[in-house]
Amino acid sequence: SDAAEKRLSAGDVIVEVAQEAVTNAADVKKRVDQLKKDGKKSVLLLVSNGSGELRFVALAVK
Repeated sequence: SDAAEKRLSAGDVIVEVAQEAVTNAADVKKRVDQLKKDGKKSVLLLVSNGSGELRFVALAVK
């Protein structure tokens, strides 16, 4: 999958979706669904790994 290719793994925490803070899975889904509705082809995530390191990951949305 696109997520696996970008080295996202279980335990990573999505902190932001398209520069908007999210606090749970429902927030992530709602934000991604809105971006898809707006015609976006990809979404930028801010992700924290188990060590607390932050990185940006761009994923294609379908």
